[in-house]
Amino acid sequence: MHPIERLRWIARAEDEPAASLASEAAWTLGELAQQEPTALLTACRRLLDRHPACGPLWWVSARLAAADDPLEAGRQSAAELCTDHTSDRIARALRSSFTASDVVVLTDPVELSLPAFESSQPYALRVIGSSSAWRRSMRALSAAAGSELSGWSPGEEHEALEGAAVLLVEALAAAAAAEAAGASAGGRVAGRGGVLVSTGTAVTVKTARNMGIPAWAVIGVGRALPERLFDAAAERAGERADLLGLDDFSLAIGPDLTAGAAEVAAQVTCPPGPELLHRSI
Repeated sequence: MHPIERLRWIARAEDEPAASLASEAAWTLGELAQQEPTALLTACRRLLDRHPACGPLWWVSARLAAADDPLEAGRQSAAELCTDHTSDRIARALRSSFTASDVVVLTDPVELSLPAFESSQPYALRVIGSSSAWRRSMRALSAAAGSELSGWSPGEEHEALEGAAVLLVEALAAAAAAEAAGASAGGRVAGRGGVLVSTGTAVTVKTARNMGIPAWAVIGVGRALPERLFDAAAERAGERADLLGLDDFSLAIGPDLTAGAAEVAAQVTCPPGPELLHRSI
């Protein structure tokens, strides 16, 4: 199949895990660049117009658009997405802070959190969501986790969080403002930055804060973006995502670091990508 045909499928895809979507895009865009180099940037912009809240897709596009060898950059990016160690860090952070009797609440999506429960102690898991991806995640968690599992709909946040020890929230994208990158853990973070999350999650995080339950941000590979790309993602996503502040989270977990949200969001591994800010025609 020609890369253009595969890119059309990626553009039309709905409720696909972000890492899988971006990984497929990385391979396909790399092949397209090899066959039609001048088509790469337009293809990246069109994909971003269709999936503006997908942080890993911005990350992949920025890497390939700036690469001397887009095919190799695509292969490397896909490999990093497929070997994301964030779930290992989630498992370690949970083990060091909680016991098997504790309740862990997750918001949709749970693609990065899911592997953390495959070999961990059997926490009581509550997952809030309503999408088809959420239903797939519930089936996967039911098969993988030897723990009590229940699903909750939007509007049932208070009930789902009752008695919970922690709320896990997967970031669609995140950014720390430039002046915040050097801030110490626990200090006041200057600048904007933020965390882009799935629609409805802001209500859950606010409810958790009011109930005194800590919220942890999960910022996997490709989610930490340069500030301008993050701002563009948040603006284009509109009502398709919620925007939260870095200080809404007491902890953040990334592939290489568990620390304050501003520190993890500052672990950017892609170029600034100014060429991606123009909309496709």
